[in-house]
Amino acid sequence: PGFSMKPVCPDEVKERYLDELMKLQEQIALCEQTIAYFEQLESQVELAAVPDAMEIREELVKRGYMNAQKSGIRRRKGKQIPHFTVFDIEGTLVYLGKNNIQNEYLTRTLARKDDLWFHTKDLHGSHVICTDPQPDERLLRICAMLAAYYSQGRFSSSVPVNYCPVRQLKKVPGSAPGAVTMQHYRTIYMDPSQKEVTEIIRQYQKLLAVDEVSLTFDDGALEAIAERALEKKTGARALRAIIEEFMLDIMYEIPKDDNIGSVEITRAY
Repeated sequence: PGFSMKPVCPDEVKERYLDELMKLQEQIALCEQTIAYFEQLESQVELAAVPDAMEIREELVKRGYMNAQKSGIRRRKGKQIPHFTVFDIEGTLVYLGKNNIQNEYLTRTLARKDDLWFHTKDLHGSHVICTDPQPDERLLRICAMLAAYYSQGRFSSSVPVNYCPVRQLKKVPGSAPGAVTMQHYRTIYMDPSQKEVTEIIRQYQKLLAVDEVSLTFDDGALEAIAERALEKKTGARALRAIIEEFMLDIMYEIPKDDNIGSVEITRAY
C-alpha cells in the first residue's frame, strides 16, 4: 500500500514558529520582571528593621511566594497602617518608605498632590515624601540624600534622584505595590553618605512611639514573654524580638489618639 504526504505550506510553518517565538519572548519578559522584583526585595531587606521585614514577608504571602505563618499575636481588624519612618525637619514632615507596602501607602494614600516625591532614577529604592512643596536647598538635599541612601545606589557616587509633585505620578497597572511613572520631574545628583544619614536620623527622626504615655506590663504578660523567649532559646535577642513584634501596633496607634494616657500589656494581648 502506498502513502501520501500532505503538502506543507511555508506560510503555516512560519506562522507556527512565530507563535512559539512570541510565547518564548513573553516567558523571558516575565522571568526578567520576576528577577527584578526579587532584586528589589533583596535591596530592601538589607536595610530593613524588624517591622519592615515583617511587611516584606506579608507582601510575599499576598503574592503567593510564601505561605502564611501562624502567629500568637492578636492583630486589630481592618487595614493596618504600614510602619514607615517619619522625620520632623524644623517643622516639615518628611516620610520615608523602606519597602513596597510602605512606598505604596505613602505615595497613594498619605501624600497630598502638592507634596514632593523623591526616588532614585533607574534604581530600586525608597519613596521619600516632603510635605513642603517648595523646600529650601537644605531640605531638598536632605530628602534627596535619604532617597539615594535607601536605594540600590547607596554605595555609588553621583546617584541621580528624581523629584516631582505627587500629582505627576501615575500607578503602573498590574505592577507590584509602589510602582509608578512620572510625567515631569527634575533630577539632583547625590553622593550617599552613611555618616550624613545617621546624623539626619539622630536629629530629626520622629519616633512614633509611646510618647507621654504610661506603659506597664502585668505579671501575666511578663510570664508570657519569658515563656516565649525560653521556647526560642536565644536569650535576650528573643526577648527583644518578641516585644518588638507585639509593640508594633501599639506604637503606631497611640499617636492617633490624644486621649490615651496609659497602656497596660496583659497576657491575653
